[in-house]
Amino acid sequence: MDVFERIPGYSNKEMVEKCAMILSILDTKIEKTTGRGKNVTTVLVKKYKTHKEVYDRAVNSLAYYKKLYEQENGI
Repeated sequence: MDVFERIPGYSNKEMVEKCAMILSILDTKIEKTTGRGKNVTTVLVKKYKTHKEVYDRAVNSLAYYKKLYEQENGI
């Protein structure tokens, strides 16, 4: 499983927050209008184009550090 390396000095909770922030940035969508005149429609498209590997790495990192945080606290 490919995950982001731990930032020195960050706890599991801080890594969960960091990965959640990165994932929320990657998931940001904006409205884009297409067509002219009466045929105008709005479509939600991702704001940033990223490779699937980067997105999967962010999802895997969030799951990994969340699991470590829950094991640490006995949740």
